Amino acid sequence: MTEDLIPEIPEELKEAQQKGKLVIFAGSGVSSPKPSELPTYSELCNKIEDKYEELRQANETIDEFLGRMKKQGNNVHQDIAEIIGNRQSRPNELHYTITKLFNKKDELRIVTTNYDTHFSTILKQDNVKILYPPNIGLGIRFNGLVYLHGCIEDNIKELIITNADIGRAYCHEKFASYFLENIFNEYTILFIGYSMHDPMTSYQYFGLPLKKWTHS
Repeated sequence: MTEDLIPEIPEELKEAQQKGKLVIFAGSGVSSPKPSELPTYSELCNKIEDKYEELRQANETIDEFLGRMKKQGNNVHQDIAEIIGNRQSRPNELHYTITKLFNKKDELRIVTTNYDTHFSTILKQDNVKILYPPNIGLGIRFNGLVYLHGCIEDNIKELIITNADIGRAYCHEKFASYFLENIFNEYTILFIGYSMHDPMTSYQYFGLPLKKWTHS
């Protein structure tokens, strides 16, 4: 394990790992280091601002801005898929380290809000189950890799990007909410690559009955 990438695991997390009850939540910070070098959620917004030559308004959240851009007729999902699909981007050491945190293949549980294919590139070699929205299941006795907000290798129309997408995933169809509620009740969660001020982090645990959570 690379010490400068993942800090020493607390005893509570070690116990969850040994019992097969650990879930890793991977955010955009995981795909930032070389050779991945992909933008964070806020950096994606900056790139879209540059492309459309329009700035986010005061007090406008990123998902609201992207939703407004879509309403103006811009193909936000395609544009973001093209940014994330940078052909020079490759899985980095952190991606590999995270996949090795699990003792058995059927105990591997990774949930990511990233749109890139780096985890699936690694895990497809081991025939690990990979799920995409809206068909991510209920999170009960789940294992494998879950792209909670979609992935560019799947249907890009299902990417959870705009405020309307988030409303569908968390409020209307609620497939993300049901999944999160069950895994947060059942497993011990370790967040890696998230800021506590990241809007996507807020959507993940806001209003959910979390027993315990740890972030890195």
